[in-house]
Amino acid sequence: MDATLERYPEMSADLALDAGGSLWAVWDSTTRRGSPSHRILASRWSKEGWSEPRTVAEGDGVLAPRVFAIGKGAWVLWESLEKEGPRILAAPAEGGDPGVLADGRQPAAVSGGGKAWLAFCAGSGDSWDVYVSTREAK
Repeated sequence: MDATLERYPEMSADLALDAGGSLWAVWDSTTRRGSPSHRILASRWSKEGWSEPRTVAEGDGVLAPRVFAIGKGAWVLWESLEKEGPRILAAPAEGGDPGVLADGRQPAAVSGGGKAWLAFCAGSGDSWDVYVSTREAK
């Protein structure tokens, strides 16, 4: 997985193992020069080795990637710092369009027992709360 080393040093890595036995890795690849300053990448380890890293999201306010397994796949979650405040976005690790999950930060997710759980912080200033939501895993 050295495809990003020419321009972007890797940081903020996370791992998840799906039900099919594939290991998923995500990380924030960042640079102080140029734009975008952050790039979130994902790769999958299988019997054939690591897949070519795929760009999940990029931008100056994109950071803190997390990956969680659900069934025989995985989802990537990350924070997006925007004028309106921080948002949590998600996209399938194998590819697909991102969507906004919540206004907040510090996402954590887990799946099991046919459900997926999401926890995150939301608020402003000195007033932050922890929220937890769930839905059926598909």
